[in-house]
Amino acid sequence: MGGVGAMHTLAESLVGHEVVKRGPVLGILGTMCVVLLGVGWMFQRRSRLEYLAPVALVLSLVATVAMLVLGAVSKGSEPLTVASVSESRVMPGLGMAAVKGATDVYSPSAFEGSVSVPPGAWMLPELKHQAGHIVRLGWGELSPMQWRHLRFPSGATLRGTVGGVKSLEEDLGASGTFGAEGFEGVVAGLAGGKDLLLTGPSGRLAPRMVGEKLVAGVGEQLSGDDMAGAGMITHERAERLKATASILAASPRGGMGGGTMLYAWVEGVGTGVEVQGGGDAERREWTLMAVPVTLERPSGRGEAFVVPSGFMRISNHRIQGQTNPLYDERVGKFIDKIPSGVVGIVRFELPAVVAGMRVEKARLKVGISAPDRTAQVFVPKPGARGANDFKYLGAKINGPIQPIEVEIAGEDLTVDANGGLLVGLEVSAGREGSDSIWELSGMTLTVSGRME
Repeated sequence: MGGVGAMHTLAESLVGHEVVKRGPVLGILGTMCVVLLGVGWMFQRRSRLEYLAPVALVLSLVATVAMLVLGAVSKGSEPLTVASVSESRVMPGLGMAAVKGATDVYSPSAFEGSVSVPPGAWMLPELKHQAGHIVRLGWGELSPMQWRHLRFPSGATLRGTVGGVKSLEEDLGASGTFGAEGFEGVVAGLAGGKDLLLTGPSGRLAPRMVGEKLVAGVGEQLSGDDMAGAGMITHERAERLKATASILAASPRGGMGGGTMLYAWVEGVGTGVEVQGGGDAERREWTLMAVPVTLERPSGRGEAFVVPSGFMRISNHRIQGQTNPLYDERVGKFIDKIPSGVVGIVRFELPAVVAGMRVEKARLKVGISAPDRTAQVFVPKPGARGANDFKYLGAKINGPIQPIEVEIAGEDLTVDANGGLLVGLEVSAGREGSDSIWELSGMTLTVSGRME
């Protein structure tokens, strides 16, 4: 788990001074303009416009004082607030979650108090406000950690990093299978979750709720580092998405490469930090729940299913002396900048729950920008040893700068014993003497088939 810095940023956006609303400010400026126009009209009638300058100066000073008063009143309007932003990784079958996050305490006035966390958790407060001051830490094997005699600054936040294990009030879980629209699943215990995100072995999807069903099809597949699906991007949502990106970036392979996970922001679930002293505290809490998803085998003979690309594992398929790698398997990303011509074969491995079933077709999408080269998609025949064993699909494309999309018929696809499908891309070398670099933003394969 990671991204604590982004969690602090999101937590701090939940607390602090309340910004003066535009209504009073516009009222002050509007009144100033009306008075200035009225006085100017009067001076014009008397042919004494030279008096207008000192009047404008006085009105400007009055407006400035009024805005300072508004700011002073607003400064104390925000109460003592505990803002928590965390990531909670659910441990299947244990009713517990591993938690790491940030808790920021905003105090409108200075006071000395203490903070505590539940047993099984820990907290490390930022000590920059405690210079020259003795702070005591109490922590026992079965007792909660407590920091005593902490100084809480006036009109500022006291930061803290929190971690540990906590019990869940209700079972959280997600499961699903593949149907005609793609992934179709159900979720337990995440009512009201926002900014849902599915991560598979090689990609991310922004699922949508259809009734009580969670659906993630081809249209929900996200590209690159995108974290947002449909919907308006408000400031609060933008901060949550930044925190999601930072948390996943701190995970191996960007949170992908393992099993399927469902992420959802849930409001009102905090880190359990309590503040003593300074009066009653208001709580503003968000946690990013990370729930493992159990994939199940589709039921029903002849039932159609679609597997979006993000649910498949990706690797390079090598033919000695004939192919070049297109995918960096260490970081789980396609090699985005390539200086030479290549012949590369990529292996997409179907999830085990659909491996061995009849594949009817697949749709390959290649994100490419190679304006001074040619590109062509192919599929290798079983046991292929070189270009003579490749079946090229369509004509060569000169100078591709838009994604290449190709539909591959089922008879052209060979599924290996482990559910692997091979597709290839051939890109020519640049012009003689050219040192240009072409770009590969990604390759996705959407597979359609039926149960047998």
